[in-house]
Amino acid sequence: MKPWISSAVTALVFLLSSPSSFASQGHNCKSVTISGSSQWYPFSYRDSSNNLRGIAYQVAKMLFKRLDIDLIVDDPQPWKRTLMGLKHGRLDILSGAYWDAERAENYDFSIPFSSDEVRLFVRNESLAKYPDLISLRGTTGSKPIGISLGRVFEENLKSHVKVIEPVSYESMIKMLYLGRVEWFGLGLHNGQKLLKDLGYEDEISPLPYSIQTTPVHFMLSRNSNCSSLLKRMNRGLEALIKEGAIKEIIERETQNQILIK
Repeated sequence: MKPWISSAVTALVFLLSSPSSFASQGHNCKSVTISGSSQWYPFSYRDSSNNLRGIAYQVAKMLFKRLDIDLIVDDPQPWKRTLMGLKHGRLDILSGAYWDAERAENYDFSIPFSSDEVRLFVRNESLAKYPDLISLRGTTGSKPIGISLGRVFEENLKSHVKVIEPVSYESMIKMLYLGRVEWFGLGLHNGQKLLKDLGYEDEISPLPYSIQTTPVHFMLSRNSNCSSLLKRMNRGLEALIKEGAIKEIIERETQNQILIK
């Protein structure tokens, strides 16, 4: 079983409710507006026509159909603008996010429905230079602007390294290639696909150990008209996981991606 499947299943500790009860509770929220990352494979990305795709979006479509709530996809926006839209209630739901303490001060999180392995990527000639997390202390790295690398990074490495946030994924990868930083952090499959697409797969590789396998959640606005949906969403996600429906989505979506194993 793939780690993002097993992590989501084993993380659940709530009692399961009947799927038929999803839409039976009275509520005033008739539609939700969703957006997400445009470049987070295989969870949330935009295709060539700017349509939202990926595991998180497909799970959201199934979940809100069960809840009898219309799902409206927002137009693509820069990541920080998307987060501000969520914070102020212009958006209701973010299609996939890692939890971190700073985000938890402003947003609510669903239970995890999948997981993502976070890695640090380095130039190939530096692979032996960083055998463990401790060896990375004192280095300078990068990560996408506004993106969290997860709780383990935040608690164990962030205060010991300098982190730059370039304006684009391409800029982040070029900074590493040119030696301006010593690593960048990203989900494993996303990083591998971007390196392949941009032509750096023979120059840059992930370190052989994970920072962590990070649960993937929906992130909810506390200032939208649908801010009270969290409990119903969680019950719906629990049942979809129990039925195996989310596992099927994950397997289908990952088969559609060009991923380096």
